Amino acid sequence: MKSLLLASFKHLVKALPQTAETVSAPVFNVFNLRDSSKALFIVLMSLQNRTCNHILFTGTEDEAGVLRNDVFFYQNILDGFDTSDSPVFLPEQGDIESTGIRLKNIMASKRGRLFIGSMDAFLSPTWRPEDLSLSILKLKKGKTISREGLAERLQSIGYRQVPLVSGKGEFSERGWVFDLYPSNMERPIRLEFFGDELDDIKTFEIDTQRSDGQLHEAEVLPAIEKQGSPLIASFDGETFCYFSETVRGQVSTFDTNIEKCQMLRPDPSFITLHSLPMEGETEAATFSLSGLGLLHNERKDIYGLAEGLKRLEEMVVFVLSSDSQAKRLSEVLSEGGLIAPLISMDDIGTYSGRYSITVGVLSVGLHIPGLIILTEKEMFGRRPLLKPHKASRVKKLLETIEDLKTGDYVVHREHGMGRFSGLEPLHASAYKGEAMVIEYAAGARLYLPLQNIGLIQKYRAAEGVIPNLDRLGGSRWKKKKERARKKVRELAGKLISIYAQREVVEGYSFSPDTELHREFDAFFPFEETADQIRAWEEIKRDLESPRPMDRLLCGDVGYGKTEMAMRAAFKTVYDGKQVAVLVPTTILCEQHFRNFQARFSAFPLKIDFLSRFKSVSETKKTLAALSRGDVDIIIGTHGLLSKKVRFYDPGLLIIDEEHRFGVTHKERIKELKKGVDCLSMSATPIPRTLEMSLSGIREMSMIETPPEERLAIKSMISTFNESVIKKAVLSELDRGGQVFFVHNRVKDIYGMGDYLLRLVPQARLAIAHGQMAGRELEDVMLRFMDGAIDLLLATAIIGSGIDIPSANTIIINRA
Repeated sequence: MKSLLLASFKHLVKALPQTAETVSAPVFNVFNLRDSSKALFIVLMSLQNRTCNHILFTGTEDEAGVLRNDVFFYQNILDGFDTSDSPVFLPEQGDIESTGIRLKNIMASKRGRLFIGSMDAFLSPTWRPEDLSLSILKLKKGKTISREGLAERLQSIGYRQVPLVSGKGEFSERGWVFDLYPSNMERPIRLEFFGDELDDIKTFEIDTQRSDGQLHEAEVLPAIEKQGSPLIASFDGETFCYFSETVRGQVSTFDTNIEKCQMLRPDPSFITLHSLPMEGETEAATFSLSGLGLLHNERKDIYGLAEGLKRLEEMVVFVLSSDSQAKRLSEVLSEGGLIAPLISMDDIGTYSGRYSITVGVLSVGLHIPGLIILTEKEMFGRRPLLKPHKASRVKKLLETIEDLKTGDYVVHREHGMGRFSGLEPLHASAYKGEAMVIEYAAGARLYLPLQNIGLIQKYRAAEGVIPNLDRLGGSRWKKKKERARKKVRELAGKLISIYAQREVVEGYSFSPDTELHREFDAFFPFEETADQIRAWEEIKRDLESPRPMDRLLCGDVGYGKTEMAMRAAFKTVYDGKQVAVLVPTTILCEQHFRNFQARFSAFPLKIDFLSRFKSVSETKKTLAALSRGDVDIIIGTHGLLSKKVRFYDPGLLIIDEEHRFGVTHKERIKELKKGVDCLSMSATPIPRTLEMSLSGIREMSMIETPPEERLAIKSMISTFNESVIKKAVLSELDRGGQVFFVHNRVKDIYGMGDYLLRLVPQARLAIAHGQMAGRELEDVMLRFMDGAIDLLLATAIIGSGIDIPSANTIIINRA
């Protein structure tokens, strides 16, 4: 594979620098860089010119992230780089995480490296290297440092003092211990002093606050940006500047950006990268590439794709973004007669077998003579998601501890009810650091090291209730636990009785998974979380059992509940039975219909819906087809509960947000459940539904962890500021997105609408609130879902569980 890549591009890469020197044009053009060959071209250019700087300018930060992954993939394949040569992704100015990355890059060597970022990332004013160097806080064991001066110094470079460190840019001071999370470090550090002497430097876990590593020294960079010179001004030496098409297409700003890049010395070489073939250009070079268009798997038929690849007789490398996806594809291909072993990224460049699968991140594939690289884009019609670096997550338990105030009541697993009285230094033979002090009856005190915070929980009771403190070593807490155990045993007896009754009811036992089921699973575009895997195994076990399933699936929006429902629906239809999906609103009906159609597009299933958007005659046709068995999956609102709706062979009922249906509807739902499997989904189950699940009357599955690729929400609190609102809206519209503006007062919402239109007249604005007629409100929401509205001004009514991926900004007035 490596030799094929080098051979195909060798002539152009060698010719380009010499050609660029002889032309008079300020910008040299390279054409026909289709698919992922832009990244490959840049990698080969940097191999050819190792001592030069290479800067790739993109139109957006998202584009920079995608190209960074592509470049990294080809660097691994060509085996011409070590860790210090890896591409540097430069984020735009933003949060502390971005600040730390940017400032590290200012201090890093710029000679012979490859940097990738948007024009704004390189041209925005930031620290001058000499000023930044003076602002770095250098820590070393044995060094004398004033603790009072240390706190002031950290605050002067942007760090925030907090009670307990949980994120970058924070520090806490407790006696002789300083906890600090530098903007430029992957882990927080703990500084332990003896007087003013820095006695020890350790890393520690955010989740447990436990020290787990030793450092001899550390450098702390600022946590804030500073208005100085653009980052590009810190580069020296010969430089190649590459511009993506998105930058070149911004005609009004491209020449200005070129002028700004002239600050590089010596004069840089400017190269623009085009995906289309050359048309009438003389001062240019072009690649001779075969397109991947003929290989695009429009039907998403893996077996058909495999047959087509066999006929081409070229080396084929499949690139998947996760181990689980790679294993599933290997199984599906082998069942279709194509054996493709899993080869690591370290070995794929030298592997000479005809077919192989490797795990990596590549946005789109490539086709050159003798070699085809296929990604998820060609196989499944999707791009692998960029997985950004994430700081350690703070567990909910730690958030609870951080909320503790002196005087709050806590429950210790072994010692019972106590009262939190603060944090104090603890210097014992086995532990040195901070400890929680918990008071018990008769003035007894327990010192609990922070690493053992999992042993306590905050006590919550009705307002005004004051609990009695337990005695350390007393028997009362033990008696309480024994009474609780007794009640648990009684509940267990009731559960056994309930399970025995349920076992008597007969249902349909669905067949075990086949290769077709595994192929359907393989089309899931994300890496499965452990919770998703567990939830699906529980649902699948219920479906394959001889008794009817009655399971509640709980999880936040975007955590994968719908995917679990789709897999259950596929399993049901595979056995020739029908699926009914019941939703509370027309908007959700439309959304589910679109999502189900997209997910099942590669399979010959008939999916239909029932809602007010269908005429009477269309509804009659759908009902007739459903009763004949011509419809496999039907999605509908409360109309689906009508006695006019008859199924040919019902097998599964899926209910989205069951608690939003009325009493009459719920009685009809009970009738539909008889003898069929039922899966209810909810992000916020009401207490009655939850109690039924917790008591064992219904089974429950929980999806508590978000997908790995899910980005953290960035929240900003501000006074009502016209410039902030305008900037937020325009920024989202510039990237082709949509905006929610929540104004929870109907009486002046139209006046707010006039104000927003004056502020951003280019936005297509609509208003939605609960006093509108039902159909009018649904029409507005559907237009927003279809992208016909840019800015939706609404009351809190928008919190209805709809999923609009392009709406990434929400502004809440008077939050």
